[in-house]
Amino acid sequence: MAPATKQTGEIKPSTTYKHLLFKKRREQQLTNLSPSVTPFTYSLGTKKFTMLIPIAMSSNPMVEQTAIKHFYREKRFLFLLFAPLPMWIYLYATNGRGYTYTLEFFLTFAVLYPVAEEVLFRGLIQPALGKKLPTSNATISTANIITSLLFSAAHLINHSPLWALATFVPSLVYGYTMDRYKTLYAPIILHCGYNAGYFAVAGSM
Repeated sequence: MAPATKQTGEIKPSTTYKHLLFKKRREQQLTNLSPSVTPFTYSLGTKKFTMLIPIAMSSNPMVEQTAIKHFYREKRFLFLLFAPLPMWIYLYATNGRGYTYTLEFFLTFAVLYPVAEEVLFRGLIQPALGKKLPTSNATISTANIITSLLFSAAHLINHSPLWALATFVPSLVYGYTMDRYKTLYAPIILHCGYNAGYFAVAGSM
């Protein structure tokens, strides 16, 4: 019977190589961290561990805002959703319901058109401009402003210049939520809500 071999406790070369490869990849990840995340290193015995801790504030608000998952629960989004309420009440009190419309008309202008417009302007144009234009820490991005100008210009096709100009501020709001929440659902919900609220107080079915 062969004598038992005494284990020396040495690390095999293959294990050492895997450890160094993992360490190198970890260092690369830490150097490419988002500004909204900071590494936290602590020791436990002879080993060191690194955790990625999200920080409350970031130098780039757009980076920090991407962490908001359920945007529809955020107070800021709810505020933007109901922001036109005073204007709707004013329109209803001063003008009443001036015209009647069909359910098809309401669904077209309160659902179909807003969805199509948001897919085009906030889903395609604004992200494309955002990739080409330099990034900034401004709340309203340059891509949002240019997209909103194009959005208002498109409304000149079927609307008066004053009415087309009135769409510029709401468009900035739609673009802001797109930049903030990184999902097309946010501007679509706002756009449908704004249009539905207007037609609900301006006319009747």
